[in-house]
Amino acid sequence: MGTVLYGAFGFKSIALITLLLPLLVLFYLSRIPAVAPPPPPHGAHATFGSVMKAVWLPGLGAALASTGYCTILAFSSLYYSAMHWQPVWMAFTAFGMALIVARTFAGHLPDRFGGALIALIFVLVQAAGLFLMWFARIPLMASA
Repeated sequence: MGTVLYGAFGFKSIALITLLLPLLVLFYLSRIPAVAPPPPPHGAHATFGSVMKAVWLPGLGAALASTGYCTILAFSSLYYSAMHWQPVWMAFTAFGMALIVARTFAGHLPDRFGGALIALIFVLVQAAGLFLMWFARIPLMASA
């Protein structure tokens, strides 16, 4: 969508859409009635230290998991440019579509089989995807 807008109307059109879309969502959300907050819990309040102790390991795992995404996105554009493949945005679109499909159809798997096992499987899937990208001779195969 960004490439089409840029080609037809220039960079200012992308800036305008980037500004207007969140405002449209904000307008839509402002018209939805508020949900009543839950009643306050009874009992002892958690301390900052106890909360940090409970969330630091999952938080570190989430941060490290996103490193793979960032690496794929950053280096795919550099790889496409080095291979003189056009359009470079094809890598981003393919990655975004794959992520949406994976989250839609496999998003329940960590709850069912455990996060560590599913993370390991998807690290292997990521590695296979990067290998396919390295092995590819055309951009369509690399985007797959």
